[in-house]
Amino acid sequence: MRSNEQSDAESSSSPAPAPALAPLHTRAWFAAEALVNKGHPGFVPFRAWASARQVAPDLRKLSGQSTQIYEYIWRAWLVFLESRSPRLDWDMAQPDDVRLYLLTVDPSANSRKGFGASSITRARYRKILSNVYSHSVDLGRQDGSGRPETDPTQAVDVSDELPKREEPQSFLLPRTVWRRLEERAMAISGGASASRESAMIGLIMFEGLTVSELTDLEPIALGVTKAAEACTWGITSPTLLHLDGKGGGHRERTIQLSDHSKKALSWWFIERSKLPGLSTGKVFIPLRQRTPLSAKSAYLIVTDFLASAGLAGEHACLRHSGPNLLRNGCIQRWIEDQMPFAEIARRLGMKSTRALQRIVQECDTATMLRFNAEATQTGPVAIQSAKAMRGTS
Repeated sequence: MRSNEQSDAESSSSPAPAPALAPLHTRAWFAAEALVNKGHPGFVPFRAWASARQVAPDLRKLSGQSTQIYEYIWRAWLVFLESRSPRLDWDMAQPDDVRLYLLTVDPSANSRKGFGASSITRARYRKILSNVYSHSVDLGRQDGSGRPETDPTQAVDVSDELPKREEPQSFLLPRTVWRRLEERAMAISGGASASRESAMIGLIMFEGLTVSELTDLEPIALGVTKAAEACTWGITSPTLLHLDGKGGGHRERTIQLSDHSKKALSWWFIERSKLPGLSTGKVFIPLRQRTPLSAKSAYLIVTDFLASAGLAGEHACLRHSGPNLLRNGCIQRWIEDQMPFAEIARRLGMKSTRALQRIVQECDTATMLRFNAEATQTGPVAIQSAKAMRGTS
C-alpha cells in the first residue's frame, strides 16, 4: 500500500492548480505579499520537506512542475499568515487558521461563480500543508526543538470529495452522538436566522445535500413557482425536493423530504417572505444583503451549529467539524436503517454505489456482506473492511 504522503496532489491526473494569492485583496494582504520572498524563514520547512521527498526510497520524486506548484501553495499560506492581525509565524498556526485559509483561497479567476475553491482543491491544498507540517514535527522531535509541536492541518476535514486514491481513513459517528446532534437540530428556534440554519442543517443531515447544492438551490426545486412574490413563499409547504444535477457531478433526482426538513423549510419560507431580495433566484440568502449565500457562509453556519452542540470535547471525530461530517452521518444512518445501497446512491445523486465504499469499509461485517451482495447485481467490485485493508485484526 502506498504511504499517506505519496497520496498527495501529484497522484491526480493533473496537478492541483496554483491558487491566486488574493483571498482578500486588502492592503494588509499586499503588504504581507511583499514580505514573503525567497529569503523568508517560512520557506525553510518547505525546502526541508521537498529535499527529503526527493531522496525518500519509497516515494516518487517530485517533478519540477509539482515542486513549483507546491511552493506556490506554501507561499500563499505564508502570505496569509503574514497578513493576519497579529501576524503569525508558520509554526504557531492553529487549525482555525488553516480552515480560514482553505475557505478564502481562490484557485481560478471565476472561482466557481464566486463560491471559492472546490472541496477537492481545498483537500489537495490541505494535503500539501500537512506534508510539510508532518515532516517538520518529526524533525522537531529529532533535534529536540519541539517546533512545531503539532500539525495544525490534522484537525481540519475537507476530505469527503477527494478522488478515491487520495482519500484518507474515514470515520463514523456513534449513534449516541448523532442523536444528540438531531436533538440540537430540532431544538433550533428563533427568527429568520434560526429558521434558515434549521433548514440548511436539515437538508444536510436528513437529505444528504452538499454545501454547493445548498447554495445553488433554486426555489422551483421546492415548489416555489413565483419566487418574487412574498405570498408564494409564505404559503408553500414543500414535500419533495427536485435537484437538476447541473454542476458538481451529481445526477438529477427527486427526494421525498423528511418531516424535519418539511417543517424547517416551511418555517424558513415564512421568514424569507418578510425579507428583501425575494427575486435573487436562490432559496438561501444572506439576511442583510440581496446576493446569493456564499459557500463560505454556509460552511460557517454548519461549523457554528456543530460547535454549539458542545460535543467536540467528548468525541474526537467532532473536531473534524464541517458539512461533510453531517452528510456522512446521514449516509451512515441510511445504511444502518437497511436502505438499499442503490437507493442511497440515487438520493445522493451518485453515478454508482462505488462512491459509498469508503464509508462501507468502516462498517461491520454484515453491512459489507450486504454491500457486496448488491454489488454482484449493480456493478461495483466487492470490498474488504478498512481494518483488513490496513492489515489489522
